[in-house]
Order: sequence, then structure tokens, then C-alpha cells
Amino acid sequence: MPARPSPLVRPLASLRLAAPLLACLLLAAVSAPAQDTAYFEQLPDLPVMPGLEEAAAAGVAFDKPGGRIVTLYAVGAAEPAVVARFYTESLPALGWQPAGSERWTRAGEALRLELQRLEGRTVARFTLAPE
Repeated sequence: MPARPSPLVRPLASLRLAAPLLACLLLAAVSAPAQDTAYFEQLPDLPVMPGLEEAAAAGVAFDKPGGRIVTLYAVGAAEPAVVARFYTESLPALGWQPAGSERWTRAGEALRLELQRLEGRTVARFTLAPE
């Protein structure tokens, strides 16, 4: 009479078959791009580029009779050229029309982006004001 396999053999065999599938799923989850886009607190329709973090405490916003004025900052390791390219490519999809180098207009407002490199990090300053 042949020996019966141990009760642990069946689960181990199933695990051996499932391991490659599980590894593929984990790899896909790790390498998939983030689906969530962060937006600035004071301008909820202006995206914060992935790799930058909003410096919310440094921002200023107020309304005046002629329109709102908002200054926002984001900081990160990305090179200034990469940051400029991100906003040049993404802002038109949000209704912003190019109005010069790192400047856009929309609905009577002008948005300006200024980039500076400080201590190995890029500081992006956004200024929104009436046109």
C-alpha cells in the first residue's frame, strides 16, 4: 500500500502554483503609475506635479474687488526643466492658454510659474492674479 501524502503537501503544491501569479500581481501593483493627482489647497484645479510637495504654509491668497491673488509654492528634487515641461503639457488640458514662457491665462486670470534651484531642490512659485 503506497504511503499517503502528508496533509501539508497539497497546500504547498497549491502555493507553488500560485506564487508566480502572486509575484506578477505584486510587480504590476508596484510598477503601476499613481492614479491620484494632488492639487494645491488654495487652487484645487492646479495640479501639484508628482515629485513635488506643496509648501502650504508659504502660500498666500486673498480676494480683492478686481479678482483674486494667490501665490503658491511647491518644492522637490525634480529639475526645473522637468517641472516646466510638466506644466506646459498639462495646463492646456485644464483650460489654461499659453501666454508666453511659463505664463498662462484663463477666464480673466493670469498664472505665472517661476522656478529656482536652491540647495539641490527646485522651488516652483505660482502666482495667480487678474489679467
